[in-house]
Amino acid sequence: MLELFGQNGRLTSQELAKAVDKGSESDVLAQCRQIGLPLEAVGRADGSPLASKLYVLDTRLLWVALDEALQQVNRYALLLNFLDSGSQCQTFRGVGLWIEHVRRIEKARLESESQKSLQ
Repeated sequence: MLELFGQNGRLTSQELAKAVDKGSESDVLAQCRQIGLPLEAVGRADGSPLASKLYVLDTRLLWVALDEALQQVNRYALLLNFLDSGSQCQTFRGVGLWIEHVRRIEKARLESESQKSLQ
């Protein structure tokens, strides 16, 4: 679903329902809320027979959530480092460093899966 938002920017509730194989548009909106995707209604689709609502992903809210999560990760890492002198939990000075860390983890995971599939 995130790829669809990346490609199109705006999606109707019908397009969202197709993307996750849900028959009901209200079901897909509820599912998006349950998994934490912040959708925002921004209008109605032109030319749609029922004038379906258009939704966008609230990227500002996602960024705020990422920043808050990173602050919590840093607080817990500092606490663990303080409580256990042998602990070396990494902290991150900004979201950019966190994203780079996650990219390295994802790259290592993909390489590991690739090597397992070759065996």
